Amino acid sequence: MRRRLAWRFNLVYGSLWMLLQVFIQVTIWTALYRGREAVEGATLADMVTYVVIANLSGMAAQVFGGRQIEDRIKSGDFASDLLLPMDYRLGLVCENIGDVLFRYLVSGLPMVAGVLIFLSIGPPASVAHLVAFLVTLVGAFLISSCLELLKGTMAFWAMRPGTLDWIFGGLDTVFGG
Repeated sequence: MRRRLAWRFNLVYGSLWMLLQVFIQVTIWTALYRGREAVEGATLADMVTYVVIANLSGMAAQVFGGRQIEDRIKSGDFASDLLLPMDYRLGLVCENIGDVLFRYLVSGLPMVAGVLIFLSIGPPASVAHLVAFLVTLVGAFLISSCLELLKGTMAFWAMRPGTLDWIFGGLDTVFGG
């Protein structure tokens, strides 16, 4: 957390960027729904809820660590990390959990508060839907963490790690929707 707070500009910029993204997406949906109550059963409030959920989900799946592993492998510091009493992968996952929770606190909470003040979002259809969403969110985080670990350890064989970022980004775009 101390590392994140040290970069105040990035902190403010990240929060404002999240609010701007939601504002743009809601504005687009509002323009598309102008003069219509619902489109194929989906109301504007449903679409605003979708925008909020999609942005919160994206925050959970946005983990880092591949570049950190890669840098430590290239510098040789990774060998000393393996001698520590804690599993390196577990430590990296815990660090990512902290980063995601920090982003939720600093960017996600203001976004949800802004939407609740100026617009309305619908509650989950049921408790079962909420639980299923949270399980899916944890799954997205774990899959992203595993991919980052894989990408970081592939630095042993890759001469140009930037290419791995490009490949993983392309795969994420194709399979992530």
